[in-house]
Amino acid sequence: MKANFKTTAYSVARKHLNAASLFIIIGLVFGSFFVLKTPPLWGVDETSHIARAYQVSGGHVFGQKLTNVQPRGGGYGGKIPQSLGNLITYVDINLETTGNISGKNSSEYSKLDAFPLNDTKTVEYAFPNTVPYSPVAYLPSAVAIKIASMFNLSIGTTIYFARFFSLFAYILIVYLAIRALGSTRFKWVVFIVALLPTTVAQASVITADTMTNAVAILTIALIIKGWLKQRFSKTEIAELVVAAALLPLLKPTYFVIALLVLLVPNLVLSKSIIKARVIKIGSVAISFVSLTVWSYLTRNTVNTIAILIPGNNWNLIHPHAQEKLLEHDPLTFVKATTRTFIGSDGTYLNQLIGVMGFTAITVPGITLISYLTAMFLSLGIAERIKLRLSSSIIAFLILIGGILGILGTLYVTATPVGYPVINEITGRYFVPYLLLLLALIAANTRLRHSQYFNSKVAIVGLVIIGLLFSCLKYQYFIYHGLAYHS
Repeated sequence: MKANFKTTAYSVARKHLNAASLFIIIGLVFGSFFVLKTPPLWGVDETSHIARAYQVSGGHVFGQKLTNVQPRGGGYGGKIPQSLGNLITYVDINLETTGNISGKNSSEYSKLDAFPLNDTKTVEYAFPNTVPYSPVAYLPSAVAIKIASMFNLSIGTTIYFARFFSLFAYILIVYLAIRALGSTRFKWVVFIVALLPTTVAQASVITADTMTNAVAILTIALIIKGWLKQRFSKTEIAELVVAAALLPLLKPTYFVIALLVLLVPNLVLSKSIIKARVIKIGSVAISFVSLTVWSYLTRNTVNTIAILIPGNNWNLIHPHAQEKLLEHDPLTFVKATTRTFIGSDGTYLNQLIGVMGFTAITVPGITLISYLTAMFLSLGIAERIKLRLSSSIIAFLILIGGILGILGTLYVTATPVGYPVINEITGRYFVPYLLLLLALIAANTRLRHSQYFNSKVAIVGLVIIGLLFSCLKYQYFIYHGLAYHS
């Protein structure tokens, strides 16, 4: 009897331990936790992102040049309801002074977020760090804000409504990525990266990172599908073309990811070599046009991001002067990059796997161990990606180029001229490149073992444990402890 029960349970588990379905369940459960437990506008830069999302919801594609925004003046932004502006102001002050929400803070929040979003009075608000993002990055939250405005919902309700829309969009797009790899074992690598505490926390607040991470993961997953010699359906070809076109609109430095499409074998796209080449070259061409057009249209906005840099360094940041310095002495960037990473104490790895909320709460050690172990197991069961040496080298150079693109952008737009290290680096910017790195490791190592089912169970368990402990720490530090402590 016991033997039959165990056999039946084992068979059911083997049949239903599906990566795509489990991703939806785990993503919804822990994503909903972050949606509901993150205080209003306490997501990373959520005060700026909701302002841009509100602007997009009103049909405004571009930000407005402002002249009277204090205390530093200038910048790009737009008009937002005064009720929303009051909450943003309170959040900014509260974050600087207490770092947690409890007692008086909680009651004050309840008063401010109860006001209706449809305030007839408006105020100018600068959000130069989010103005350069295209409306595509805010479609889910902008749609939610528009619906909330139609029903005259309160600010607090609107925020949670927009967060859930963003979370659903993330889960849907990443589901497509995992489903595309459904017949392969590499889907478990995507499963882990898509459920990192960093990515789940970001997917659960109002931010451009939600769509950016989702589309980047989908693009790389489809490219990996091609590398694994899996034939594309017509729908997946369409997804690849659209995703490649959207990447530069979401984050210009991710354009290099679209170049990887050129390394997809022709025969997985079409029996016709000519048709396959048209798909690949066309995808990259469309992506390049997206990058060029949007960069041109927003060329003036990046020069005002400095006003958001904390402390007194903001008035030392001059993008044009930094570019001139690089033209005169390119080695200054190389030296700054080297110093930045040599001086790092593991912060970037911690941020890559798990940093949550505006106050940058890092995940506990058990979460880091859980995810690193899960990644090791996933590479052990994943198929070896068979790339030619030349393709591996090109992919590796694209990986390095993408990372340097992010660092270069931050060096020009957020670092004082001639500063010895690069400012404003955070690990979450490199999430898509982590997936690409793991794919290249799978292509160039012989780390394999045969315990497929047991490894799947372990991976799911480790991810749940990692997220669970992350949530427990997040709950404690936000509502009871000092949120700035790691």
